[in-house]
Amino acid sequence: CQVIDDLFMRSYIITAIVLFCAQCFCRDIPDPDKLKELEFMVKSIKIEDARVMSSTFRMTMDVYNPNSSKVSMGRFEFRFYADGKKFVHGRSEERLELEKLETKSYTVSVDINHIGAGKIILDFINGKKLKDKKYSLELTYFIETPFGDLTFTMTIPDEKIKEALWKD
Repeated sequence: CQVIDDLFMRSYIITAIVLFCAQCFCRDIPDPDKLKELEFMVKSIKIEDARVMSSTFRMTMDVYNPNSSKVSMGRFEFRFYADGKKFVHGRSEERLELEKLETKSYTVSVDINHIGAGKIILDFINGKKLKDKKYSLELTYFIETPFGDLTFTMTIPDEKIKEALWKD
């Protein structure tokens, strides 16, 4: 009977330790249902390399975490389209740790396709106004969790882009 009591007590203690460790481990995992989207604001763009067919820039953004828990952004990518053609794209594999309600700088490598840009400039010269084009911006970022990445994709529509670019 003493052996059974000892086994019961050991299994009880082990269970309590496992539950305590699991609680500590899971407490910092963001709840996907309550996770708010991160907020991005461009701070600067610097030319790194300019060639005939394309250019590379470094874009620095402020990234704000509006959540009540810490998040880790594993990577970030975006694509900007004009009349359905990819005009600009950028990405970064750099990991970014953000505490709750924290803002940090984040740098992304940006590539511009001059062939696409040239078409837009020619259209403008030939009388097709830039406001007449249809734009879209697709952003994707990945929040890392111990159980895998959560993917967030946003598409900013034509109206919002034009509203930001042309305030008249």
